[in-house]
Amino acid sequence: MRSVPLAEAKAKFSEVIDSLEEPVVITRRGFPVAVLMAIPEDQEDMDSLLIAHHPGFRAMIRKAKQSRILTSDEFWDKVDERRGRRPGRSRRR
Repeated sequence: MRSVPLAEAKAKFSEVIDSLEEPVVITRRGFPVAVLMAIPEDQEDMDSLLIAHHPGFRAMIRKAKQSRILTSDEFWDKVDERRGRRPGRSRRR
């Protein structure tokens, strides 16, 4: 992956865009601050890229990683509790 200083990227922006065969890392004072990449040709890839970088989606992923995964039995017990039933009634086997 190529990296380009911010000042150079600003001065030669059209050239940098025209040469986007792979993502280009933009640096400021030697530290990476951004990535410039070509738009995927496939709309589905574009949608995936946009969703993956959406703040709401990223927050949802962080929250999910912090949560404990329920077993199937625990899930159905919670369903029963919310329905006001004795745990074990909705269990699907």
